[in-house]
Amino acid sequence: MSRGNWAQGERPTLIIGFSTRAIAESAVRGGYNVITLDYFGDRDQKKLVQNYSLMRDFHLGFSAEALLIASRGLDFGALAYISNLENHPDVVEDLTEGHTLLGNDPATLRRVRDWRTVRQVCRRESIPIPVTLLPGEEGQADRGKRWLTKPMRSGGGHGIAFWSGESLGEDQLLQEYVDGLSCSAAFVADGQRCVLLGLTEQLVGRRELGALRFTWCGNILPAPPRISNIQEMLQKLTRAFGLRGVNGVDFVLGQDEAGRPVPYLVEVNPRYTSSMELVEWAYGLNIFGVHVRSFEGELPSFSPEENIHHTQWIQNCSEGIAKSPPLAWIWRSRPSKIGFTDTGFYGKGIVYAREDVAMPETAEWREQGRRDIPFPGERIAARHPICTVLAQGETRDKCWRRLLTAAEAVWREVEKSAMPNKFTLITGRTTKQGAALHKGKDSDEYRQATGFVEMSSSDRERLAPLAPQSWGGRGGGQRVRVRTAFGEAELELHEGDLPEGMIFVPMGPAANALIGTETRGTGMPDSKGLEAEVELFGTSPAPLPPKVGGIEGGGGIEGGLT
Repeated sequence: MSRGNWAQGERPTLIIGFSTRAIAESAVRGGYNVITLDYFGDRDQKKLVQNYSLMRDFHLGFSAEALLIASRGLDFGALAYISNLENHPDVVEDLTEGHTLLGNDPATLRRVRDWRTVRQVCRRESIPIPVTLLPGEEGQADRGKRWLTKPMRSGGGHGIAFWSGESLGEDQLLQEYVDGLSCSAAFVADGQRCVLLGLTEQLVGRRELGALRFTWCGNILPAPPRISNIQEMLQKLTRAFGLRGVNGVDFVLGQDEAGRPVPYLVEVNPRYTSSMELVEWAYGLNIFGVHVRSFEGELPSFSPEENIHHTQWIQNCSEGIAKSPPLAWIWRSRPSKIGFTDTGFYGKGIVYAREDVAMPETAEWREQGRRDIPFPGERIAARHPICTVLAQGETRDKCWRRLLTAAEAVWREVEKSAMPNKFTLITGRTTKQGAALHKGKDSDEYRQATGFVEMSSSDRERLAPLAPQSWGGRGGGQRVRVRTAFGEAELELHEGDLPEGMIFVPMGPAANALIGTETRGTGMPDSKGLEAEVELFGTSPAPLPPKVGGIEGGGGIEGGLT
């Protein structure tokens, strides 16, 4: 059976990685039968496809190994991976056992993500690349220049910092800092040939979006028009590594000593990249379909310059761009090839939380141009992503300003009730708890009598305005996590006759976990007046697959998507 038949056949294709929403939208738009497994499991994705989330459904931090184990209970015929599994070829190898792989094979990943090999290929093929040094080569660094330390297997700009002269760790590299504009190129390849799909400007470390340092926070399409030799670079990389399917490269658009524009290769991303969402939006090109068909040897007859609605560049572009003199040559005006429209530039921005926040109702967010939408009541820590915003504009500046307007609108909504989940906890005995105790602490009656938390109706609305059917009235129905300095417990949320800002948990195993063991010499731990936080779970999660054993919980977010 062909790969295309696998992708559209009765057995679904599994799309797997850190955040799969954008590529899942492309697959659904193209009529493909897919399921997804990622970290976030955001609200808009769960409405779109059958999704399994490490965070929501498995209560796990992100790791490639967790994705592998979680996938073992899923039925799928083909597999397409995204960030950051390109850094884990052994996991990709295990994932594809018995399945059709729609992506670069593990041997290709090992080569293209090995910086010693990439450096050799660039030297041999005369591909411009910043001076790149590996552990033990720090002594070759010109101290008169600026250098960046980077993870060997990077993602999303995480872990990048200016070098201060320290020795490199075994998983780090040193790369000369190139002054210029961060860009990315999206292309599709069949191992020998490739087709450029789009060029975008990368938004990196933009405080206007809440990002810091070198954190990736979006893209704007198209990139400046005066970029030469990109197709030649992509062709050389395709043949050198045998790249297949959709891929991306990150580069810095700088200048050589003669002042000529030069794209300096920064990284090869051998999988779907985040900028491809804008390519699909601007050009109407179904990226997932292009990806699948490339494995049949079919590449599209396509040119971004012939398909973009409008490319109008403003001299000395004024907003959201570094204004250093070496970049002035980028921003010279260029007339559209096929006429003016008011939708010439397409942007996406990742909005990062400026403070700890809890989500309000988000049911209408998609209609407001937002994607990767969290669930109501979800708690998001400062400097973590809230959602993606989209914008269009006839000039690059207007597109950028509309992204910022959209980001400000998100912040206004989530910060006006920042962290509405802090409460004062009291515990105590109840009649039902006492009656159930006689049936034993292992009985269903006792678990039901002690496994809930009460709060006022107004506090419940402030915490997360869910639909009435999700609330379940005074009897509950919504699951929450209650957390104190001593521990946490997962409980059913009930409405009770309590003052605002107060919650009640009956004495029992959950209450014991929350109040701790400190008695202050009284013989009894404090059971009233404790500070507590309440977090609602996401509503209506997908049912778990039948076999999910063997996963160890915990851990944080590792990696990122660009």
